[in-house]
Amino acid sequence: MKTHVLARTETLEMLSARYGVPVCMIIRANHLGAEDRLFAGRKLQIPPVDYCWKAEETSGEGEARSGKQTYQVRPGDTVYSIAQRFHTTMNAILLENGLTRPEELRAGMRLFVPCFPEDFAVYSLTSMDTLEGVAEKFGVTVAALRGANDLPETLYPGLQLVIPGKREGI
Repeated sequence: MKTHVLARTETLEMLSARYGVPVCMIIRANHLGAEDRLFAGRKLQIPPVDYCWKAEETSGEGEARSGKQTYQVRPGDTVYSIAQRFHTTMNAILLENGLTRPEELRAGMRLFVPCFPEDFAVYSLTSMDTLEGVAEKFGVTVAALRGANDLPETLYPGLQLVIPGKREGI
């Protein structure tokens, strides 16, 4: 594994893009949880791209567990529905499979689906959500949400957030 020393404004998403490793793998390799803070000077391990691969193949049903699963796309599947099934994000699936748009998904494709560790969950924003409200709803801090997500300036309905330290009830 490589060691990376965080700069002042770096996020997990920036490291993911720089090293070509999904955020969930960086989280898992560093055993990051809800209370962990990212700060300038912190050393993070950057895992190789095959860090979370499972030796066994899964059936079309797959299982939602930490690591990476394979999944064969069925008629009617969408990137969103697959992300929901595996408790991951659409962006993680697209990045992992070299897809640039959800429309590129085709029945019969075999996808690699990165899954978040057990203590992370994914939540899709509604039109009424605020970052503060989501933090309060799930009992995490706004800083923890910001640290786990590369947030745009404006939040929008459907934006998927990683909720650190939570799995059930989402």
